This record gives sequence, structure tokens and C-alpha cells, in this order.
Amino acid sequence: YFAVDRRRIYEALLEALADQRIEFRSRADVAPEALARDQPILARINGPNGSRDEAFDLVIGADGIRSALRQTMWPHITPRPLGWSTWRCVVEHDEPEAETQVVYSGLGGVFLYIPIGDRQIYVYAACRQTGDNSQPADGASNAIAAHFGGFGVPRTLFDAVVALPDQAF
Repeated sequence: YFAVDRRRIYEALLEALADQRIEFRSRADVAPEALARDQPILARINGPNGSRDEAFDLVIGADGIRSALRQTMWPHITPRPLGWSTWRCVVEHDEPEAETQVVYSGLGGVFLYIPIGDRQIYVYAACRQTGDNSQPADGASNAIAAHFGGFGVPRTLFDAVVALPDQAF
């Protein structure tokens, strides 16, 4: 794995763009057949200043579980529950080892962390859902503490994670 803070990705992209225009609050609509050809991809850009067609060498679908790009490419495939609860966050903490990625795995669960620089650590925790398969109602921190408190995660890191407010996950 290679992990990097999202802000650093944005900064690298902005630097590469130099003085090119950046348009926010826009949507790119791509026809499925445009993705099947080995040539620039024609997309319709719909934004606050109207619509226009533009060609791109690369299209990245980083738009989440309800991805419009995935839906365009594979319209008959829809996300389905897999029976897992997951939590992701970035926590500020002294890095144990700058290049170390650690995974703790136990019955029905996994807890991993990856340092991403500047004292920040990406944390991912997942466990099988039980009972009614809904997310725990008592908050992310309490759920993580309950599911992963017995794992061998360094105590100071674990305490920093469970101290985060729910909106951090």
C-alpha cells in the first residue's frame, strides 16, 4: 500500500495545473461508448456557467459508493451490503515508524493503520455486522472501543482514535 493525505494530492494536482482554470461545482457526463475507445474521452461538462463538450485523456471515478462513472460503465451492477461495518479516519499521533503499515486481524474484524506524514495516521476498522445488520447506534467511538479494544493496537493510538468525535469517521 501507499498512503498519502488527500490534501497533498490536491496540492500536487494544483501545482501540475499551474495557471489552468479549475471549475468546481460541475459534473462530467460520459457516455459508456466513449470509455471503450483508445482515444481522448468526450465528456459533457455541466456547471454553473452552462454546458460544454470537452475531451480528456484521463477520467477518474473517485465519487464514492454511488459512483456516476461506475453506473455509466456498468449500469446493471449496484452496490449491495456485504454485512460489514467500517470506520475510517485520520488521527494526529506520533508515528511509531514512518514507513510502517500495521494490520491487526481477529475473528470477524480488522484494524489497520498507515502513517501518512506530518504526524497523521490513516485508520481503518471493519467488523462483521451482527443482529439486524445496522450500524451501531451508540456512536463510532463506542463501537470501535467495543469491537477492537482487545486487539493489540498501541494503546495511545487506540485512545486517540476512540477520543475522536463521530463526524471524524
